[in-house]
Amino acid sequence: MVLALVCCGIGLWTGCGAVETIESTIFVLIAVFILILLPITWLCSRRPWLRNLRLHRPPPFSDPQLGQLRFSFGIDTCLWRGSIALLPGKSIPLAVAGNADGPDSTALDLAKDLLLQLPSWRANIEKALFGHYEPYAEAITSGELKHDGDPLPAISTASDVWPLISWVYAVVIPLGGDLVTELGLTVPWDEEHILGLRFENGELVELNGSVVQP
Repeated sequence: MVLALVCCGIGLWTGCGAVETIESTIFVLIAVFILILLPITWLCSRRPWLRNLRLHRPPPFSDPQLGQLRFSFGIDTCLWRGSIALLPGKSIPLAVAGNADGPDSTALDLAKDLLLQLPSWRANIEKALFGHYEPYAEAITSGELKHDGDPLPAISTASDVWPLISWVYAVVIPLGGDLVTELGLTVPWDEEHILGLRFENGELVELNGSVVQP
């Protein structure tokens, strides 16, 4: 509307007739639509991150359970960042998928359920980490793998891994089209990597041996 009024004003000011002014205005509007608005609309449909661009960062999102979450723009996935205490008195970074309008409601629910689900995941977590530990211990003992720093802890049963876990982060993000809860952690037998425990539909689906904190 503003552009049309500007075009009409310029046309009348330059002495063009009413018909010529209207024709020029229509031409300009069509050109702007084809050359600018149509490509932007197409890009937005193909690149959802464009819809999350804002001149100003959205205000913090407050949740009664998770506290304040702050928006973090991303090309592939926008995140709302806060913290969560997996252990009493010790909080780690939390990130929940969403867009500039707010966290994804399903991802937010999964983040809220994390502390409730963790005890039921315990057996699978310790089994996966013990399976990760055994080849490292064998390789270090045989001299095939060099281990610097403190001596490798002796772990005889899967439950022995728990005192050795250092939680790094928790995220709920889409991977492969589905929302996945990922817990990042470090362990003393693999000091060079952050491990990622990935859960989907309440089940442990993968222990990734090397992840990057989102």
